[in-house]
Amino acid sequence: MTTEALTAILRDILRARNFYPEHDGRFQSTLYADYDDRLSPDQLLAISSAPHKNDAFYDLLADYEDECRWDAQETLKQEIRQAWPESADDTEDFDALEDHIDDILMDLVDFVLDYDHYRQTPVRMNILVNTGDGNYDFTLNNWLDVRTGPIHPRSALLWLCRQQGYGKRDINTALKMSERPDSPFLASVVDECDNTLTHMNALTFLVRMTVGDFMNWMDYGGDITVSADTTCGLYDPWNGSGSLLGIRLEQAIRIPRRYAEPHVDGARGYSIDSIYYPVSTIWGDTVVGWHPQRKKVAR
Repeated sequence: MTTEALTAILRDILRARNFYPEHDGRFQSTLYADYDDRLSPDQLLAISSAPHKNDAFYDLLADYEDECRWDAQETLKQEIRQAWPESADDTEDFDALEDHIDDILMDLVDFVLDYDHYRQTPVRMNILVNTGDGNYDFTLNNWLDVRTGPIHPRSALLWLCRQQGYGKRDINTALKMSERPDSPFLASVVDECDNTLTHMNALTFLVRMTVGDFMNWMDYGGDITVSADTTCGLYDPWNGSGSLLGIRLEQAIRIPRRYAEPHVDGARGYSIDSIYYPVSTIWGDTVVGWHPQRKKVAR
């Protein structure tokens, strides 16, 4: 039997099966995952640490996709065997053509893993804010150590206060008060500074997002906006410490991409889970906006 005749038979069989849609002469087969199948914690950590997140995502799933493709090809071949027109006078036996059928199916059918399913894997994200205090080993946010001195302009905590509508005068007044400030935000900032145990403390936002959103944010850039309900505080992943994570935001805040150093919890030093207690509720779905970078227009 010629390759053209064999291909025509295979096309007829595939067209009779509605779950193999045809597009531009090729048939598509989606390799669906179980509803509860997700990327493993180790895979999430590997993606978080990779320089190019989407590339790492596809590389990590490559072997699994090959396994699924092999299983799907074998299942499809059994379906073709059952539908083979053996009664036709001009049709050879399926077993005699099996190797040839394998070669044609590889060129005829595309088996594609349901990547979107894995992109929906939820991740607990720690967004460290580095406004320049990273050059000082994140030691610029320990304000109770410098009550009598000036607040460093590179402090991420100063940046946060300004984003919430408070300037240095408001902050210095709050730090020197014997009573709690009237502002819940400033009062929580003072409490946060009063409960640090180490000198390295990075301003950190805790959010939950899908791994797909995280990868796109990292690979394609842009600022994000988090709501006032976001868990926020001082965190020391290098020494396994931190403060209360109890800063009470008064309004949503936009975090510039140039300041954001996000990672999956556990991918950078000590995890928050290991420092505090294993609880997932402090990471919330509080990302309310993503602002992709505008593409430059060629002139």
